[in-house]
Amino acid sequence: MRPAQRWDAEDLIARGVRSCEELTSEFKALVNGVSDPELRKVLRAVFTDRSFFERFAECPGSQAYHHAYLGGLIEHTNAVAALCRSLADQYANVDRDLLVTAALLHDIGKCEELVLRHGHRVHR
Repeated sequence: MRPAQRWDAEDLIARGVRSCEELTSEFKALVNGVSDPELRKVLRAVFTDRSFFERFAECPGSQAYHHAYLGGLIEHTNAVAALCRSLADQYANVDRDLLVTAALLHDIGKCEELVLRHGHRVHR
């Protein structure tokens, strides 16, 4: 036996039911909904890095708890940002753009925390 040189992560880890295209489109709409130019600049600085965004969109949301499947991180992020947007609409003194931006960024470290190596999910 030899270690596989190439493998597909979907052979080892489940994928969520929503398509990557659907989740990416929803994510981009949330980013585009931020009207503050400085906050949008921050979001674009992070998420326009193609390599990072591919890892972000593919990454599980956790190892064993919520959204623990491929694409789980972006799905979780979308859900949190949508909740924040809705909550901000209920309170006049809440900075909606800041809250949504924080939600979109809150778990970006998961891309470094949860990585796939040689067919195994590793918690750093």
